[in-house]
Amino acid sequence: KNEIKMNKIFLFLILLLSNITFAQKVYKIENISWTYEMPQKYFYQTDNFSQIVTIGEKFLENDKNLNLNPEEDILFSIAKEKDSNFNIIISSYLSKNNIKKFGIDEYLNKLIEVFKEKYTELGTPISISKEKIEIDGKIFYKIKNVILNPQKKYTTYMFIGEIANKELQISSVIDNEVDEKLIIESILNSKFK
Repeated sequence: KNEIKMNKIFLFLILLLSNITFAQKVYKIENISWTYEMPQKYFYQTDNFSQIVTIGEKFLENDKNLNLNPEEDILFSIAKEKDSNFNIIISSYLSKNNIKKFGIDEYLNKLIEVFKEKYTELGTPISISKEKIEIDGKIFYKIKNVILNPQKKYTTYMFIGEIANKELQISSVIDNEVDEKLIIESILNSKFK
C-alpha cells in the first residue's frame, strides 16, 4: 500500500516538474540567457503568426528611414486560443541597426510617430505612451498603445531592450484586463544572466 502511494507521489512530482519545464523556457541571445515563463493556460504557436506579422509589416511601411524589417530571429509566439489575433505574445531579436542609427530615444519616437500616422490614416483613435522600465536589471522601453476601435477596444504593448548587442522585442496584443495583467507580469518576471 505504501509502495502504491509512493508511486503516485513520484508520478505526481514528475508531472509537476514536466509542467514547470514546459512552461519555462530559456532563450539564448548571443552570450545572454533569457528565462521566460509564459502565463498559465497559454501555449506555444508553431506558425509564429506569420500572417499577422506580414500584415503588420505592410501596415508599418513608412518614410522615416526606419528598417522595420531588419534581420530578425523569432524566439517564440504564444497564444491563449488557437486562431485568435488577441492575447498573443511574440518575441524576437533583431540587429541593432535602428538603435545605432538613431539612438534609442529617437528610434522609439520614430516608431511612435509611425503608429500615430498609420492609425490616423485608418481613422482609429489611439492613446500611446512610452515608459523606461527595468526588467531584472536590464533597461527596457515599454510602448503601450490603446486602440479605440469602434468594434473592439484592445491594447498593444511593445517592450524593446538592448540585450547582448541585439534589439530584443516582446510584443503583445490584448483584449481584456485579466490577460493584460497575466501577460505583463510574465514579461516583467523575465530573468537574464
